[in-house]
This record gives sequence, C-alpha cells and structure tokens, in this order.
Amino acid sequence: MRAQASLFLLLGLLVALAGRLFGLQVLRHEDMAAAGARQRSRTRTLVSLRGDILFLDGSLAARSVMVRDYYVDPSRVRDPARLASAVAAALGRDPAWAARLAADVHRSRSRRERPIARRLQAADCMAMRAVDVPEMHLDAAERPLAIYSRETPLRLYPRGTLAAHVLGLVRYEDQELRGMAGVEAARDGILRGEPGHRVENVDALGRPIFLDHALGATGRAPRDGETVRLSIHPEVQAACERVLDEAVGRWQPRGACAVILSPADGAILAMASRPAFDPNARVTLDPAATKDLCIAARYEPGSTFKPLVAAAALEAGAVRLDEVIDCEDGIFRVPGTRRVLHDHHPYGLLSFPEVIIKSSNIGMAKVGLALGDERLRDAVLAYGLEGRTGLGLPGEVEPQVTPAARWSTYTTTSVPMGHEVALTPLALAAGYAALASGGVWHRPYLFLPPEGRRGAPPGRRVLEEATARAMTEILVRVVEEGTGQRARLEGVAVAGKTGTAQKREPGGRYSHSRFVSTFVAYAPAEAPRAVVLVLVDEPRGAYYGGTVAAPAVRSILEAVLPHIPRCTTTGSPDEGRNGNGEGC
Repeated sequence: MRAQASLFLLLGLLVALAGRLFGLQVLRHEDMAAAGARQRSRTRTLVSLRGDILFLDGSLAARSVMVRDYYVDPSRVRDPARLASAVAAALGRDPAWAARLAADVHRSRSRRERPIARRLQAADCMAMRAVDVPEMHLDAAERPLAIYSRETPLRLYPRGTLAAHVLGLVRYEDQELRGMAGVEAARDGILRGEPGHRVENVDALGRPIFLDHALGATGRAPRDGETVRLSIHPEVQAACERVLDEAVGRWQPRGACAVILSPADGAILAMASRPAFDPNARVTLDPAATKDLCIAARYEPGSTFKPLVAAAALEAGAVRLDEVIDCEDGIFRVPGTRRVLHDHHPYGLLSFPEVIIKSSNIGMAKVGLALGDERLRDAVLAYGLEGRTGLGLPGEVEPQVTPAARWSTYTTTSVPMGHEVALTPLALAAGYAALASGGVWHRPYLFLPPEGRRGAPPGRRVLEEATARAMTEILVRVVEEGTGQRARLEGVAVAGKTGTAQKREPGGRYSHSRFVSTFVAYAPAEAPRAVVLVLVDEPRGAYYGGTVAAPAVRSILEAVLPHIPRCTTTGSPDEGRNGNGEGC
C-alpha cells in the first residue's frame, strides 16, 4: 500500500509538472518568450543632433556635437587606485582627483554604475581608449569589465557671450537638448530633430554584450535638427557689445541694452543686453543675467517719444513746421485741470522744430492738445504699439498705453512727453526706423529663410515721406545744436533724440533719483543704413541721455556703418554685397 501511494504521488507530481510545462511552453509561450527577450535585450535611444544656428554671414552661432560620458562598475574593479591613477593621467587630472576617484570606487563596491567623467570630446575620448588597465579590456564574450561610455549631445556656442541673449539656452532632458530661452526655445521644434533607437543585447546585469551598429530591422536612425539662420550680423553685434560694455563700465548701471535695426526692412542686425552671460558656462550661470532687456523690459521712453508724436501732429495738420508755440517761460497750467508743467529751462516763444531741439515738455503738451485724444492715440498705435512686435522670441512683453476709457487731459499732455506709455527698446527703435525709412513702419524680424538671404516683409506706411523727411531734418539739428551733440560724427549727418526718463516709484510717483538714459539715432541721415538705440538703466554719476547714452550711440555708429550696405526698401543692396558676402 505504501508503495502504491508513493507511485500515485509521483504520478501526480509528474502530471502537475507536465501541466505547468504545458502552460508555460504552450499557453504562455508568447508571454514567456517576450519576457526572455526583454531580459536579453534593451532598446536604447539614439539621440539626434540639434541643428546649427547661423549668423547673417553664415558663420556658426551654435552647434551640437556628440560627446561621451564615462562610467565605472565598482563591483568589477580589481585595483581602484591603479584604475583611478590611469584615468587621471589620461584626462590630465591631478593626484587629488585620482585619490578621490579611487576612494569613491572602493566605497561603492555594491553599486553597478558610477560616473567618472562627463562631456568628454574627441581628444579626451582618444586618451581614455589608450588607458591600459585590466578593467579596460574585454573578456572572451566581448563584455566590458568595468569602464564603459555612452554618447550624449553637447551644445557649443563658439563665440561665447556674443549675442547670448538672442541665442538663449538649452537644457538636457530625456536624453535630448531642449531650448529654454531665446532662439533655442523659439525654434526648438525645428532645431531638435527626431531621436532614433537601437536594440542591444545585454547580460544578466543589464550591461551591453555587443552593439549591432548596422541598424537594419533592429532600430531607426535619428533625424538631426534643421539649421536656423538669423539676421544678426556678427561683426556689428561684436562692436555693439564692446561699446555697451564700455558704457556699463563707465556708468555702473543696473542694466543696459542696445538695438541696431536696418530701416529698409526691419532686420535686427544686433541686439545686446547687460548683464551678460556665457551659454557655455551653465554651472556658473546667474539666471537673472539671462533676461533680455531689449524685449523683456518696458520703460517710459521720455523725450525719445517726442519725435514720433510730433511727426504725427505734422502729418495730421495739427501743427505747421513754421508754427510758433508759446512755452510760457517754463511754467504752464494745463487748461481745465490743476496740473502745472515745467521745463528744465524757461523758454518763451519757440518754433515747432525748436520745441523738439530744446525738448520742451510744455511745447509738446500743447502739440498733444492740438492733435486731440483720438488722433493722438491712433498715432501712438500706428507705430506698432498695439501689441508685441511679433519677433517670436519668448519673454517679449507688450507695450502699455493708457486704455481709451481712462484717457484724460492729463494723458493727452503726458503721452507727447513720453509718459503714460511704456514700451520695449526694440519697439521704440522700430518707431524710429519708420522715420528713417521715409514713413514706412516695418515689423522687426530676426529669422531668415533657409537660403539665408534677407527679404523685407511688407511694411505699413504711417507717415508721408515729406513728413518723415522734415522730422529727420529736425533730428539732425538735435544732434548738431541741441541735446544730442555728443553723438556727432565727423563727415556723417546723424539724426537722433535724447531721453532722460524718471522711473516710477512703487506708489506711482516719479522718482527724483532713478532715471533711464536713452539715445536713439539713425545715420547717414540722408540715406539711413542703421537705427541705433542705447538705453542705460539707473546710471551712476550722471543721468542725462545726452551725456550717458549719446556717446555710446556715436561709437556704435562709427564702428558698424562700414559693415552695413545700403539697402532699398525691397531688400536689394544698392551697391551689391558687402565684404562679408551677405546682402540685404
């Protein structure tokens, strides 16, 4: 009986085992095969290279390269000190670095992976391959014993800080570089490309056994990103930043910025902001320094806004060029209000041009009253101040104009002086470009078509050519005999206007100690090739725009005009291409 019971038990176990095997081998065959395949292989993402960013002349502004991150498996290291010494010698590290690596590897025996060095480029990778320690050799199954590497993309900016605020930044996320500011963010979908993948065989610990470099049916090749071309002229940008740095060093401001536009088509030739940053040095980056003041900060323009309103008044027939305006000896009570306006100097009778040249607040307030609320507001919005410029860069803020429902006589007399309106430096420069181009306002642009040739987007006429020419003649006198004399250039007629705007305090009152100094100009006045704006926020030691900003504009014009060809409004260079090979 005992033998029969044992036999039945054995048969029962065999039947159960057969059933189990049948379930695994037949009923769950596909599931088990898939699980085994997952244990034997792994799908690795193949990173695409981010597209290049090019300047106007085709030179490189940003490029991605593949680098390697090196790792060690501490559990397979036989002699941590020997390995660390060999790696340190290959990478040019000091003995202290080698000692730290050896100690870390020794402490991490239970870990499977510990990074040794990141972002190594070709020369260092060659040195790593020449390291001769047992841990760097392969065994009979071609499995790496202890040290291995993985490819990863690295973004490089060959010109360092040049145009950094325009170019922006990237971050490493999900094995990809993704734009987080500037052009990198604005054109991220174009620059990023599409990753691929490859199937690898791995051992029981998940380490690669070998790689099948011929993708075939085992993967998909990555698609690299496309190239983005900019209107930024690198030599003009470099000169602009050099002068801006000199101004910052001289006046120690809270911030500063500069814009250079082509009045023929609105192309942005240079755009710089301070404080500066180096996009290559992410570890030491100050996030506050990445703000582009040209588009991400609003300022009341002060007296630099007067020519735009004055031109609109001329255009509407609200004033005449030969009109004489009583500036009330420097004190004027606005009719129907308790408001009293003052000028810096007690002017009496001034001609309309002299109101601009001497920058009389009282004279401009009377121009605003003659123009009237509706025409004044329409004139303000005509210069593109109804919204953002449409540049396409992240962080750009909209201009602020007092809403029509809250418009009052106070507003009517404030706006002509550059108060109750706040706009970005880029928007103000675009307004002056309309004067320089003969009355046609062009939307500023930065991005070029793939072939890299500049082409003028359609403009919008905001002034008759005769009106723009008359205002240009007045602005030349501002530089020759008025507040902008420090912007005079030998042999070149410069048209420009100073601005010294008081900043608002938190309670809304205007400060008597915090100022924004601005100068905007274009040259040569008879056939403008460049509009230049320099803004210095809270300078120390002086604050008048003619003292702080005008000399910087003069230096920029002197440096950049030889690099800028004259263009027609259709975007064709009148004199062919310049020395760098780029046209308009």
